[in-house]
Amino acid sequence: MKRLFYLSALLAIVLVSCNSFRKTKSGMLYKVISNGQGKKLAYGNFFEIQVDRFYKDSHTDTILLNSRETGNQIGRFDSMIPPDYFAIFSTLRQGDSVVIKTSIDSIMKMSANLPPMFKKGEFLVNTYKIINIYTTEIEAKAAQEKLKLVAMQRDSVRTLVQKDKDDKIIKDYLAKNNLTADKTPKGTYVHIITPGEGPNLDTSMVPKVKYTGWAMSTGRAFDSNIDSNFHHTDLIPIDLKPEDRGVIDGWLDALPLLKKGAKAKIFIPSGLGYGPRGSRQDIKPNENLIFDIEIVDVITTAQARAEEKAEMDKQMAMRKHYMDSIKAVQKIDSIKRGIRK
Repeated sequence: MKRLFYLSALLAIVLVSCNSFRKTKSGMLYKVISNGQGKKLAYGNFFEIQVDRFYKDSHTDTILLNSRETGNQIGRFDSMIPPDYFAIFSTLRQGDSVVIKTSIDSIMKMSANLPPMFKKGEFLVNTYKIINIYTTEIEAKAAQEKLKLVAMQRDSVRTLVQKDKDDKIIKDYLAKNNLTADKTPKGTYVHIITPGEGPNLDTSMVPKVKYTGWAMSTGRAFDSNIDSNFHHTDLIPIDLKPEDRGVIDGWLDALPLLKKGAKAKIFIPSGLGYGPRGSRQDIKPNENLIFDIEIVDVITTAQARAEEKAEMDKQMAMRKHYMDSIKAVQKIDSIKRGIRK
């Protein structure tokens, strides 16, 4: 009897999931996958939702989001939900899923800023699964705290795994290129080319630096104040106080090993760079970075503050001169118009 029950339930899921896509009033394509047994989602309820998003073309499905990896979210089922989604979700129960297909053509009509991989005639597919339903805000907040704790534990494990992975990549790179480097306690590797003179840098000093940065995996430069193609060639002052950080952690980790006049190549693991998010187009997620650095000069924090103020005063004076010039031109134009009358 029990085996027959499970078989019936399985057949129900398969039959529902095989249904063709339906359309909402606005034309959204969707398909509900349900066994019809869970608690029904009601107006005002809170719900934990699992989201999978992928780009579907004629050859393969490319995963864009998996909330089992990034973390489920908790929302409230009310009128703030867009009408099409509200209509669909009002039919769902705990454990149900809904698959929503959106044509890339329709997305292109709303936004021109899309990934290059998105092509006309293909689809963006989202799958939403109702994991839990909560009737009170207290229950929802308690569930949210549990999700945060799970996310923290998951991120901690990932960080350790990524740290070991990055360290091996950097070690292999150094070995392949016959480079020796000192490793900091946090994991940055520093290959000193020219030692420089005087004491090592510390938080009482502000080094002025020339640099060029590369993505290790591609060897492509992404920033430089040496190469004029990046449109800024002034020396960059670096305040080494952690609370005044204006640079990634890998720089603050490496610079105390250097002195005035030093030239070095530093290898920064992704966790001390831009991490799992990356930055811009040239720095992908979990990218290890290489910087060529020269410590051209070293000044005190007080000198750095004075130079910063002088630069701000200069910029304000230039702005005032510009505004005064505009006012003078406007005044002359006004006088001319009066004479013509």
